[in-house]
Amino acid sequence: MSILREELEEADALIEEAEGKLAAAAREIELVAEEHSTMNAHHDIEDGTITVTVDHQATVKKLNEQLPYPLRAKEKRGDIEIVDVKAEIESEELYNLKQLIRAIEEQFESGAPIKAVLQYAPEASYTKAEAEREIEKLKQKGEVYEPSRDRLRTT
Repeated sequence: MSILREELEEADALIEEAEGKLAAAAREIELVAEEHSTMNAHHDIEDGTITVTVDHQATVKKLNEQLPYPLRAKEKRGDIEIVDVKAEIESEELYNLKQLIRAIEEQFESGAPIKAVLQYAPEASYTKAEAEREIEKLKQKGEVYEPSRDRLRTT
């Protein structure tokens, strides 16, 4: 029974440590948001309305520079979410390589990294070599282009 108790105490300690790390990471994200988000207020005296908007673009960009892959920050309905790109891509039903490129592209401001497309090509039933050939075909058809080196965008 003492072995079980020791294992439970060890598990509790690990959970406590993980919670502490999560809290520290959340605070770091808050600091980045405070430093890089821009708030704009507009009031209309005639209508008696006040509109406040928060621009998170700089925060999202800064977080994405700091977050390790596969984690990405994105703005959704005025909030910043940290998402696991790999989990999102794996949960989608992908029928062709163009859909895969589009799914990955949505997670990256500068386009889908070719490396990531090739990594997830099996999700769309392509080998790496087949995916490389298909990317070239899609480029020739004008359905995909390279906005910058090693990045892809769909049209």
